[in-house]
Amino acid sequence: MAAAENQDHTNTKKIFDLLQTNHVINVDAVIAGPLIKARLRSGDLAGAVKEAEYLWKEYKCLPMRIEILVQLTLQSKQGGTRSKENDNLMQSMLDMIVTSKGSLQAHHDLLFACLEAGQPSDAKKVLQNMGRNVNMQLVERQCDRYAKTEKDEPLLHFLTACRGTNTVDQYKIYKALLNLYYKQSAGEKGLFLWTMMQEDEVTPTPPFLSTLASLLAASNIKIPFTVQ
Repeated sequence: MAAAENQDHTNTKKIFDLLQTNHVINVDAVIAGPLIKARLRSGDLAGAVKEAEYLWKEYKCLPMRIEILVQLTLQSKQGGTRSKENDNLMQSMLDMIVTSKGSLQAHHDLLFACLEAGQPSDAKKVLQNMGRNVNMQLVERQCDRYAKTEKDEPLLHFLTACRGTNTVDQYKIYKALLNLYYKQSAGEKGLFLWTMMQEDEVTPTPPFLSTLASLLAASNIKIPFTVQ
């Protein structure tokens, strides 16, 4: 809804209610998303969490849950102090995710929110709390999503967060980054990946090396390894 893009929650809600009342829409996370987006774009985090509570109660959907967690995480870092109100909003949001998706998904959502908010140290704490409960399918799916949307910063923060934890297969993150850089024809970044892999002692697979070699060659960059 265009009203959501313009931070106009009142008109967004009017349109939503009109469509829902006339049975034009079946409410789900995608349809209800603009209600949350309008709150977030206007900086109304309390309103966004309240909206999420309403949508979960009325329609059993929880749109833009990670986006809400991202903004709450960023808010908690402003000024270097944490407020009780922000902590309460964060806890309310996590409680809703636990109820709707389960504790495991809630932990992963918080992990991804910390990465997207540029807080690898907080992400590391989440990883350490999860320990062996990290679900690599969820991790790989999110990494692939970052690659497809060409967001390398969360992936790079993920590598930082993983160091010293032994909870995540870092190769999956490197693979997502390579796919992203290959799509962008970013040879220098690809070379940087190779350097980081050596430092992290992550062993690349032959297909990974083949793709990286193609990227480097296309960028007229000397290939620092042998391709079998």
